[in-house]
Amino acid sequence: PPALPPDSAYTRFYCEENVFLLARALHPRGAWDVFAVFLSNPPRSVALWSQAASPRADGRVVWDYHVVLALRPRDAPTSIDSDSESQWQSQCSDDAEAGAGVWIYDFDTRLGVPCRWPGA
Repeated sequence: PPALPPDSAYTRFYCEENVFLLARALHPRGAWDVFAVFLSNPPRSVALWSQAASPRADGRVVWDYHVVLALRPRDAPTSIDSDSESQWQSQCSDDAEAGAGVWIYDFDTRLGVPCRWPGA
């Protein structure tokens, strides 16, 4: 997957704008489908771990919503295993050479960027 562009714009607490600008920068690369993924639910209480904004050791924070960018190779299958979230491991930028699969870009993570979405 493409590395995070070194000149990527980032504004704290504006994840949707950050993802929009990153999607615009990565879209012309051709070999990838680009998705903005909105994480939310009816109670507007989404717990995420390994977030830079958290003062906790585990990085847990509860957002009302969060937006990340997903890249998928154009020739990849279109279905995603709904149980893959339970398989989440720290398979991030040090594993990025593999290329295949879905890759998540989250400016607000403590993990490497991009991170592979296991099971996808």
